[in-house]
Amino acid sequence: MRLLKCSSRSGKAKKPEGMTRAHAAAGKNIRNAAAQMPNVFLIGPGLHKRDIEDILSQNRFEVSRFASIENALSHLNRKADVLIIEKEQYRNKAFKKFLKASAGTPKLIVSFDYSFRGFAAWLKDSLACPCYSPSEKELLYFINRILKEKNTREENKTLRQELDTARKEINFFEDVGKTLTSSLKLNEILAAVMRKTKEMTAAEAWSVLLVDETTGDIIFEKANTKKVEKYRLKPGEGIAGWVAQEGIPVIVPDVSLDKRFSPKMDKRTHFKTRSLMCVPIKSQGRVIGVLEVVNKTTGEPKTWTSL
Repeated sequence: MRLLKCSSRSGKAKKPEGMTRAHAAAGKNIRNAAAQMPNVFLIGPGLHKRDIEDILSQNRFEVSRFASIENALSHLNRKADVLIIEKEQYRNKAFKKFLKASAGTPKLIVSFDYSFRGFAAWLKDSLACPCYSPSEKELLYFINRILKEKNTREENKTLRQELDTARKEINFFEDVGKTLTSSLKLNEILAAVMRKTKEMTAAEAWSVLLVDETTGDIIFEKANTKKVEKYRLKPGEGIAGWVAQEGIPVIVPDVSLDKRFSPKMDKRTHFKTRSLMCVPIKSQGRVIGVLEVVNKTTGEPKTWTSL
């Protein structure tokens, strides 16, 4: 047996070298494993009398027990992966509220009698799956099935959103192409392009600024308000000036946190800029202006997909 040396001051044994790191790594692994364990809410007194909780725990599920859906309501923000609910809970006075609050969360509705009464109320939720006194194998099968169904629906939703975005982009470029070939007037072209840009990015305001080649100033050539048209910014002034100078597109979800932002135009127009997207307009390798779109109307911060 190897004895640990003691410190002459405290008389306490020193920790073996690397012990702290090993403990920290082990703790991190445990936390990661816990985070990956599906979280299951077991709701209803009838479920607690069975061995369902033991089955779930043995199969690496994290289980939370609730006597009723009313008790579980205030805990739904903990993000349960699956709700296993005793069928008779449909009689609870909080049923409608619970169904609304838990929409989108997979539900396994368990009955211990062979009556269909009560299932219909639960099946209004498209992610609810009924079952009778499930065995261990059946229980795990149904849980995996509804989790896969939820994942498939989420993937389909994402694909539909991406397809919708692609269609909008195609329509946008088609409309811009028609505009460019139907008019030779710069103002008409800029106005039409920015209207389409505003629609596509769902924003409150927009502007086109062009670089004055003589002074280097950038001029508000076209905007959704006449108050700013022909107004000048010095080279590098504001976020638009910075983009014109650097030739780099930017997205700023919160302008109050960006030192480049200048409130000058907000004061002039009595407008409140919260977020913006600014893109340089280039011709033959040099910046000739910028497009600026302000405040996404959905309230969500702009993303690089928008850009």
